[in-house]
Amino acid sequence: MKKIFTALTLLLIACAVTFAQPSAEKIIVTSDRGSCPLVLDGASLNVRDLLNNIESRLRHLQLLTLEKPELRRELQPVISELAALVALFPQEVQLVPVDVTIVKAVDNYTFDFIIVKLAETDDAGRLQFLRSAGIEEFYSMKQIGEIVELFETTQNKFEAVRILRSNIIDPENAWTVRDKFRSEEDGDRCVQIIFSWDD
Repeated sequence: MKKIFTALTLLLIACAVTFAQPSAEKIIVTSDRGSCPLVLDGASLNVRDLLNNIESRLRHLQLLTLEKPELRRELQPVISELAALVALFPQEVQLVPVDVTIVKAVDNYTFDFIIVKLAETDDAGRLQFLRSAGIEEFYSMKQIGEIVELFETTQNKFEAVRILRSNIIDPENAWTVRDKFRSEEDGDRCVQIIFSWDD
């Protein structure tokens, strides 16, 4: 629940930010309150973008209440209240700059270098590299999938995901990594690891 409120707080803090970005780009906004991934539909961050991102989180929470009935009693009232607040949120506000950092997925050149380094060693070396150098970058789920494919054992794939999960900019796409595993059960376990359900 704490993570939910932190993410929503960051989205509202970001209301005070304006900057130019390419259309439909995935970014991370980081401030002294933490960090939060955002999707921009237009050329710059605006209130509508923030509301869209909040609503996408609410839809995700709604799905969780369906998949995990034990969470329904606790989450459903909060979801309803947040949805009502979103509806009341002003569509136009005075934007005031705040101190934030915009984070993007690692560029292709650097990512290719990481893949080459990982391919040069065994699983133990790969995990060591990720712990030392890999955590300095942020990744898309597509890139996480490419990294996972390099590992030989399922447990090491899981460990790689644990190391990098805090650096994923689009965790909502976690399902895309499921096909990197031989069994559906292992794929589901990987998704759970990304969302810290099992640790």
